[in-house]
Amino acid sequence: MIRDFLKGIKVLDLTSVVMGPYATQILAELGASVIKLESFDGDIIRKMGPYKNSDQMGYLFLNLNRGKKSISINLKSIDGLKIFYQLVEDSDIFISNIRDSSLKKIGITYEKVKKVNKSIIYCKCSGYSPLSSKKNDAAYDDTIQAKSGYVDVMKNIVGHASYVPINLADRVTGLHVVYSLLAAIIGLQKNKKSLQLHISMYDVMSAFLLGDHIGNKTYMQKSYKGYDRLKWRKVYKTSDGYLSAIVYSNSDWKNFFDIVKDKKYRKEKIFTSQSVRSQNYEYAYDLLQNFIIKKPKKYWFEQFKNKGIAFSEVNTIDNVMKDDYFNEINFFFTENHPSEGKLLGARNPLLLNKKKLSQPSYAPNLGENTLEIMKKIGYKIKKINELKEKNIIYF
Repeated sequence: MIRDFLKGIKVLDLTSVVMGPYATQILAELGASVIKLESFDGDIIRKMGPYKNSDQMGYLFLNLNRGKKSISINLKSIDGLKIFYQLVEDSDIFISNIRDSSLKKIGITYEKVKKVNKSIIYCKCSGYSPLSSKKNDAAYDDTIQAKSGYVDVMKNIVGHASYVPINLADRVTGLHVVYSLLAAIIGLQKNKKSLQLHISMYDVMSAFLLGDHIGNKTYMQKSYKGYDRLKWRKVYKTSDGYLSAIVYSNSDWKNFFDIVKDKKYRKEKIFTSQSVRSQNYEYAYDLLQNFIIKKPKKYWFEQFKNKGIAFSEVNTIDNVMKDDYFNEINFFFTENHPSEGKLLGARNPLLLNKKKLSQPSYAPNLGENTLEIMKKIGYKIKKINELKEKNIIYF
């Protein structure tokens, strides 16, 4: 197993909660050296349970911060800010999801960072674009899901206003951060000048949703009609439970009617024309349900597999983690954490030459690497201890 893509790339990570840490963990998994810069209180996500031994090491933190080193600094102090800029000097990337107005108050701006390191990639993640009047507004996954239309889409499906039950905005935006930084790294190889990136959750999530739901507004029509299949697709009830299946193409429908030995419906235009079917998804999927409920899951799984129709069982989280598929591909790993003991995690899904990436180190305790990092940037142990006593650094 290997992990060399970003070897030699140094990332100074001033992010917290989910979006930024998710992005920088991926960079660490790809081989980058990531220093996580935390206050004395630590990343707030440390305290999100469930947890095992320490309320500073919640499961979300453990699964968002592998492969990083933690340094804890009081950035509101003159000496703390000096340490920050020493770290900037030795970094290829600086990334933060703190609002610009808050960063400016403590003395961190793109102009100052660029002055210290003329070839740094300066990446800001926020709720809203710096070009908008909302640039300094607070934003979290919940509010962005609501503002960018996801809550309304869910309401149309489930009958009441509801969030998508994952940190969707955080994680999708985090992935946009990763590819933007990878593009910037390539760009920096051609042009050694500093680059300033800005990725906004509202922009990302609106573009992401509209990709499927902009519908006929593409043609600037007044009334709205979207992609109806997303509204009418079903989890189908069988005689003994539920399954997921997608009978999609004309050949899929022909194969399905072969399975059920139907002669009546197969000749209808709905099942021989994609364009006609796209106007009649409710009818088509109701018909599927009427057939599927008559037989047990095992029957349908065998028939669908034989006919090449996509299908799946409806798994619980527990069943997902017990799926033999993941044993075959070595998806999960265990690690020994110095404070939390034996832990289970999921590997980065990337394969390189059909090999998994090597696993990065465990998520650090707060300030675990402060001493090591301070020595590396030239501080002697006497000065380090003085700074600790003055509450400039923590370890």
